[in-house]
Amino acid sequence: MKDPSENKLRLSLITTSLLAFSPTITFSPCLLTVRFPNEGRLIATTSRTRLQKKWRVAQLAKRGFGASPTKRKKKSAPADAPGILKDVKPVNRNLELVNALATGKLETDLMASIEEIHKQECADMLLQWPSIAQSSECDDNEELYSTTARSVHSDDLLSVGNLPFGTRSLVHVTDQPIVPVQACATIVEEAERVGEWGARDASRMATELNVAELPETSKLVAAALPDLAALASKALLPQLPAARWRVNRALIIRYDAGLGNDHMYCHDDTSLVTIIVSLNDGFAGGGTWFQALGDIGGATVRVGSTGHACVSAGPLWHGGARTTEGVRYIMTIFLYHEDHVDHAKWMSLNARQVWRESGNIKLAVDLFENSVRVNPRDSQAWAMLGHARREKGDRVGAAEALAQAVKLGEEAGE
Repeated sequence: MKDPSENKLRLSLITTSLLAFSPTITFSPCLLTVRFPNEGRLIATTSRTRLQKKWRVAQLAKRGFGASPTKRKKKSAPADAPGILKDVKPVNRNLELVNALATGKLETDLMASIEEIHKQECADMLLQWPSIAQSSECDDNEELYSTTARSVHSDDLLSVGNLPFGTRSLVHVTDQPIVPVQACATIVEEAERVGEWGARDASRMATELNVAELPETSKLVAAALPDLAALASKALLPQLPAARWRVNRALIIRYDAGLGNDHMYCHDDTSLVTIIVSLNDGFAGGGTWFQALGDIGGATVRVGSTGHACVSAGPLWHGGARTTEGVRYIMTIFLYHEDHVDHAKWMSLNARQVWRESGNIKLAVDLFENSVRVNPRDSQAWAMLGHARREKGDRVGAAEALAQAVKLGEEAGE
C-alpha cells in the first residue's frame, strides 16, 4: 500500500528505485525510513509503525485535533486587525503563468515573468502587514538584535556559495528577547481562548492557528514586525534592506505532549528566512532540529526563554523536535524579500503542482530541468526531475538525475 506521506518526503532523501539495489536507509527519528525492494517499488515507513501512527491520529481526532483542513471553519480577518487585507479575492498568478507555459502563450521570458509575480506577491503581502516597512537598519539598538550563530557544515549546502546568504552561519538564536514577555503571554491566552486549532494534515502532528484569526495577536505582531525584519537582515542578510521584508505567513503553533501532537515532521520552507519566537516556558524537550548542524544526525536548537527567537534560512531541512512534557507554543513568521527572487524554487514548486494537478509531465520535466540549471545544488529538485523523467519514459535520464540527487544528499549529510 502506498503511504500518502511519501509525497511529502524531502526528495533528496529518495534514492533511485530504478537501480536494482536494495538499500535500507535509516535517518534521525523524525525522518522516515526508506527501503527500496528489488522490484523497484518505493516503501516508506516512519520510525514508529504505521499502526501506532494511525492510532495516535485517531486519538487526536477524538479530542478535536488533526482534523482535515477542509472541515475547518473559514474565518474572515478580524475587523480591527491592523493591516489585514479584507474582502479581496486572491489571484493565482502562478497558475496563470503555468497555463501560459502549457499552452505556449507565454509572451515574456520565463525568468522575467517569475520576477513580476514575485513583485506582485510582495505588494499583496505589504497590504496585509504594512508595519514591516517601518523597520530601520537596527543601528540604534545593537543589543536587541545580538545573536549567537550556528554554522552548517558546507559552503554549498543550499546553492553554490550558499547564496544569497554567502555564509555557513545559517541559524541564529537571539541573545535578548525580541518580543516582550507580556506580549507573548497575551498571544497564548488569546490563542487558547478564541482560536480554532487544527493541522494542515495529520502527519504534521502539531496544531496551529493563523495569526490573522486573532485580533489582539495581530496588533502585537504588527508592532513586533519592524524589529523582526531588522533581526532578519542583521543576522542573515545585512545586504538586504530591513524595510523591504514581507510576511508570507504568520502562525501560532502548539506542541502538546499530553495529547501526543508533540512534534512536526521534517521539511523545508519556501520562505527566504523563517523566524520562530518562543511564546512560553514550562515545558520539556522541544526546539527545532536542523539536519545540517552538528554531526551526522543533525542537532536541535533551543532558544533561551520566552520572547527569544531562532532565525534561520528557510530552505534548511528542519523539523519540530518532540516536546516531552507540557505544552510548547511558538510563533512562526515566514519572510520573503522584495529584492530577492528564487527562480529555481518557483520552478520546482510549480513543476510539482503541474504534475500533481494536471498530469502535464512534459511541462513538469521542463520546469525541473530549468530549476536544476539555475541551482544545481538542489538535491530535491534533482530527485523530482528523476521521478518525472521516469514517468515520462526516460529511464536513462531518470537514473542520471536520481544519482545526482543521491550524490548531493551524501555531500550535505542527508
